[in-house]
Amino acid sequence: MDDLNHSISQYVKSGQYYTDARSWYANKFVFLVSERTYTILLLSFFVVGLAILGFFYSITNPAAAQMSYISPSPDIAKSYSVIFAAGSADDNPQLQVTKYMLSAYVRKREVYNFDRIQDQLSFVRNTTAGTEYLKYEKMMSINNPSSPMMLYQDANVKEVKVTDVKITQSSTDYMHAMVSFQSSLRNLSSNHVVSEDMVAMIGFKIDDIETLINNNAKKLGFLVLEYSLHKK
Repeated sequence: MDDLNHSISQYVKSGQYYTDARSWYANKFVFLVSERTYTILLLSFFVVGLAILGFFYSITNPAAAQMSYISPSPDIAKSYSVIFAAGSADDNPQLQVTKYMLSAYVRKREVYNFDRIQDQLSFVRNTTAGTEYLKYEKMMSINNPSSPMMLYQDANVKEVKVTDVKITQSSTDYMHAMVSFQSSLRNLSSNHVVSEDMVAMIGFKIDDIETLINNNAKKLGFLVLEYSLHKK
């Protein structure tokens, strides 16, 4: 017992007891708190990092809604509103509006600008019946070697000037028209231009203007059912 008391006394007098006590306290309480704090900080940085990555991803990859497919909508009056010449007072308003809608459709469908391709696809989708739009979509697909997106990419632009619109016939189901236009394909590097005279044969439906006015309607229904392209 005397030896044990002597050893304890020497252990205290040497100061080792206090050193070991401080070490025990640090390991038991101080370092434990530090580890928890470190873990919390690490998780916080991780969460903040994920939030920042998500934010930049949403900016660089805007909602795929820009390319989402929707059912064809006949209302293009709002998306393509311009002032056009109505002609003389004796002109048929129905004919004038029909020619304008056909011109607008052909211009929008036949032009090419890589930077505006999404807007073009959306316009044609919203003004074209399902079966005809599927043909157009297949033609524009990058899986088609003859697609404008594969042939022209971002090195060329194509502009379209409508020269004539003729209503060729109408039936109880829908109407037919022939739209003549000149397309000009321009290379952005060399400015070389290749022009072609083309004719679009179109089968379509359009609302009666007088009925719309009498009903105080705000939307004009216009839908392309058939479309074929021919060299003049």
